[in-house]
Amino acid sequence: KGRPFLSNGSRLVDALLGGWQVIGAWDFNSGSYLQFPAAKVAPGCDPTVSNPTPSHWFNKSCFSVLPAFTLRQNPVSYPGIRGPIYWQMDTSLSKRFHITAERIQAELRGTAYNLPNKLNRGNPDVSVTSGTFGTDLHEASNLTGRQVELGMRILF
Repeated sequence: KGRPFLSNGSRLVDALLGGWQVIGAWDFNSGSYLQFPAAKVAPGCDPTVSNPTPSHWFNKSCFSVLPAFTLRQNPVSYPGIRGPIYWQMDTSLSKRFHITAERIQAELRGTAYNLPNKLNRGNPDVSVTSGTFGTDLHEASNLTGRQVELGMRILF
């Protein structure tokens, strides 16, 4: 009642369709600069690739193991090499119902985290001695696949 759409609807229509609340959040990160450990870098070799893929995030042929007792020669990060972009959308849908004459109410709520169920990758492996060096094969540690919570509470 009192809304622009279906304001003349029956009490049943108002109870089923009216009063819903939707809340959403969208988190976006453009990727952090990767921090490389000490390594030997081929002179003039640019480790940046134009189209990084999970199996080839940067040019790993530019890097090799630094000999023992040798000072670091490579920079900590490279301007063109960032971690993967990730984004996540969370949303919540809720509605309050009157159980008894305005005194006792029930609230029904459904919340979905990572609603589109998007795989958000973690940073690639930057350890020169690792077998997975230069690859990005895992999900980010602080993110998960879609999760849904359903709940109801009584307010009095």
